[in-house]
This record gives sequence, structure tokens and C-alpha cells, in this order.
Amino acid sequence: MEENIPLRFKTKKARELSLKLLNKIKKHLTLQDSTKHLEQFLPTTNRESIFQRQAWVSKAIHQTSSIPDISHVQELISQGATFSREVNKRHNNIVIAFGDEEEYDKYKSALGKKFYVILVQTEHDLLSISHYEQIRYVPSEQDLLASSIEELEQATILSKKFSLEDIAPEIYTDILEENKESLQAIKQVIHLLDEDIDIPIISTNKNSFQNVQDELDSILKQLQETVQSQISIAQFSGEQLVSIIQNNKQLIDKLPKVSQDIIISKKKELLHAIEKKYGLSCYQTIYIDHIGKVLLDEVEVERLQQSFLAKQQQDSSEHKQSIALRAKILIDKIDSILYKLFQLDLKIAISLFSKEFDLSFPVISEKGQSFVFGKNMNLLEPVPVEYYIGVEEKVAVITGANSGGKTTLLELLAQIQILTQMGLGVPAKEAKVSIVKELYYFSKNKGSANAGAFETLIKQFANIADDTISKLILADEIESVTEPDVAAKIIKGIIHHSQKNPNNVLVLVTHMGKELDKLDVKARFDGIEAKGLDKDFNLVVDRNPIIGRIARSTPQLIIERLAKKNEGEFYSYLHRLVTT
Repeated sequence: MEENIPLRFKTKKARELSLKLLNKIKKHLTLQDSTKHLEQFLPTTNRESIFQRQAWVSKAIHQTSSIPDISHVQELISQGATFSREVNKRHNNIVIAFGDEEEYDKYKSALGKKFYVILVQTEHDLLSISHYEQIRYVPSEQDLLASSIEELEQATILSKKFSLEDIAPEIYTDILEENKESLQAIKQVIHLLDEDIDIPIISTNKNSFQNVQDELDSILKQLQETVQSQISIAQFSGEQLVSIIQNNKQLIDKLPKVSQDIIISKKKELLHAIEKKYGLSCYQTIYIDHIGKVLLDEVEVERLQQSFLAKQQQDSSEHKQSIALRAKILIDKIDSILYKLFQLDLKIAISLFSKEFDLSFPVISEKGQSFVFGKNMNLLEPVPVEYYIGVEEKVAVITGANSGGKTTLLELLAQIQILTQMGLGVPAKEAKVSIVKELYYFSKNKGSANAGAFETLIKQFANIADDTISKLILADEIESVTEPDVAAKIIKGIIHHSQKNPNNVLVLVTHMGKELDKLDVKARFDGIEAKGLDKDFNLVVDRNPIIGRIARSTPQLIIERLAKKNEGEFYSYLHRLVTT
């Protein structure tokens, strides 16, 4: 299999053009972390990799085209990516106790961040933790305190073969709770990929002891009504009631047996419902005093409250243990899930990028580059052009009008080459592109000509024919770095040097077309010409290069425009000079 060697950018301008293209994709990314996933599309020289990428992009465009609201999905991706394993929540109401010193030393550091962890070896140690809401105890082999701990309602004795999910389920359930919104967003996004994930839901016990007290108060009233009803039926006389009270007797005991049975039955019926609902034994919490008043036993109510809280904590702990097992499975594979999130983000970005510039996949050819209806991606309203080079002729010299699109065409050639080797579509309706291993782009010097710039340019060109590696070489008005009288000869030398490597393709933009032609340069001359002036005296330029023809000079048209737009002897004088 062909080695996956990246396309090498041999000049600063070539690298800048590549970065510009990457930035056009990056602006559609939702997540900063997705940027590193974009690296899988860095330009390559491996044809098989290019085909694989094209297939990936084609599938991505198809997948994302069915998403009804891209912006909503991007919001979900952004929310999902906030998932974090780092949850700094401490449970000060829970103590994890060990009877074995070795186990304690093993776990105290990991568990100590979230719980109070203690080694229990004496009754004093036991007393020091008895006030905690939850006690989870791992006994030693020969444990003498286990039975004492077991008597504490809030204590749970764990097996010696425990797991972290058993002893500290909060390690996992806290992550679930902290990332609740993030996980729900991930679930919705993953669903778009026809996948699903199991997100355990931590149910919270909505009952508080106040609920129990409220129901006891209601039972109190209902039972009081039953007692009063049975006392009324008994029709005690005033003397009987006084006698019962004076002798400290129980009024209920003086009722007929059938009435007593009704009261006992009603009490059991009412309390059975609450016992069934909360799993608590509360028969002793309600009593009837000697005159038939139904009351709550405050001591029993307090005991009931302690039992309620202990049971609630126990139920919560058991529920969390079952949830923690599923949560651990989810958290263990969260990296692969987040990877899918980043990949979807990348798919959406590349799809939006492809749609923004109306990109089409090129045909990978054996030599050269050709395209029709190509549009430079750096222009807001580019004029479509067509061009080809390297199929037969390996060197093209582009001449023509100022602001006619010569540099734009050169950039477009680079864009199509880079995007092709990224495995993406190109900004043309149809294109055929061969794979090159090196890309050069020499941009015109915007400053004045100087010896340093000239020397640097010559050194850069020196190595373009040292081997047979395929290269695309783009040069934009390089004559600007030296004096006009020798510039044409130097360009001729560069072209001749480039042709020593049969796999070099050189496209050179210059204003020295006629000078090069006179030097009998072996190259194809293409021209971008100004056709004339419009009604507003603006230059009309045909931005499609005319293959095989040196463009006509535009200074004559520019002087004509100035002469017609401005009154003045100077412009008229120049116009007469250039037209005669």
C-alpha cells in the first residue's frame, strides 16, 4: 500500500493558503476540540486515502442533509461536550468505615476526597461515627465490632469482597447527576446517528418525614371520629363518666366489645396503609387516653423518624449501588461517545463548508489540473473561470490586464490542488486534478525591489529541479524583486530550470509576456484581456484566460478612460501619444 505522505508546502504563501482553507472549515465547528479531528484531512499524497476521505465526506453530507435544524444540533453538541468526570462533591453525611487496617490504607486516599473514611478498632471509634446519617462498614476477617455496628439503624455491613460501586456508588452517580443535561444532549445527538446509550436515572425519594407526620395527623382525626362515634353509641351517663375519670379507668375499656373491636380494627386499617407505603411499623405511635382522646406518642414518633431516615438512606444507597454499576459502564465508554460527538461536529462543519462554496469532488487524474466554472473562495462574488495546465504543456505564462484576475486564478489553482489532496470537494463544477508531492507559491513583493528579496527568491527556485518529485509551482509577478532590464532573462532561466524536472508544473503570472516571447521562452502564453470600456468608462475584462495568446496591453485603455472622464490637456496629450 502506498505510504501516506503529506503534501509538502515549500513556501510561506502556500502554507498560508492551506491555513485559510482550514480556517474556512473551522468557522463552522462548534467545538474547539473538534479542530484536532480536522487534522485527518490534512493534504496527503496517498490516492487511496483521498478516495477514502471523499467517501467519508460524501456520507457526511448525506447524513447531515436529513437533520432538520442544524443550529439546534450544534447547541446539543456544545452542551454534550461539557461532560466532565471531575466532580468535586463531598458527602459529609456519609462515613465509610473499615475494620481491616490494610483495606483502610488501600482506600483512604481515593475515598477521602468525597467521604469521611475511618479505621474502626475500638468502641470509641464506633461512638465517634454513630451520629452519621449513613455508615458503610467493611468488616475485618475476625471482627468483634460488626455486631455492634449492625445494631445502628443507619449502618450497612458490606461484604469483604466489595467493589467501589458497593461501598461508594456516589463516585459514579455524582458524575451522572453533575452531567445530567450534558448526557441528555449526548443522547439526543447519538440518536441522530441511529444509536442509543443507556443513561441510568437516579430517582430521588420525594417523601420526607413531614409526609409521614401529615398522614399520622389525618389518621388521628379519622380515628378520633370513630372513637367519638362509638362513645356516643354507648350513651354513657354523666355519673358513669365521672366515675371512670375519678377512678382513672380507661373509657374505651367500658365500651361494649363490638365497639372496642371497631376502634381497634379502624386503627389497624388506617395505620396499615401508612406502614405499607413507608415500610415502617407505627402502631405504637398512636394511643387513646383514659377519656377517649386519640394522641401521638412523641417518643414513638421520634423513634419512627429515626427509622424512617435510616430506611430512606438505606434505600437510597441500594438504589445508587444498582445505578452505579450501569453508570460505570457508561463512563468507561464516554470517550468513544464523545469521539462520535466530535466527528458529527466535523461532519456538519465540512457539510456546511461544502454547501457554502458549492464544492464538487474532482476526478483524480494522472497529470495536470483542469476545471470549468471555477470560483476563487477568497472572493465574495467571484467570476467563474475555466483553465487547464500540465496535461500537455508543463509551463504556462499568464499575462494580462491589471485587476483582471491573474492572481485570483493562481490562488484558485492552489485551492483546487489543496482541497483535492485533502479529500474534499473543490470550487468548480468539474475538475480533473493530479496528485503532487510539493506545492510552491511565490507571491509578488509588495515592497521595493532589494538585493535580499531577490537572493531569497533565487535560492527558493534553486531546488525545484533537483529531483523528479511532482511539484505544482505558482509564481505571481516575481519580476518585482529585481530590475526590469534583467527580469525577463531571470524568468526565462527559472522556466528553463523548472523544465529539467519532467514532473514540474509551473504557472507564472507576469506583465513581461512580450519580453519573454522575444527571448523565445519555451512555454504556453495565456492572456486575460481587457475588451474595452463600458458606458461608465470602466475596464471590461474577460477573466477567462485565452489559451495560447499574450494579452494585449491595458495602459492604452486606462489612458483612454482617464482622457474621457477628465478634462485636461495632459490626459488628451497622453491619449494622442499612445494611439498614434
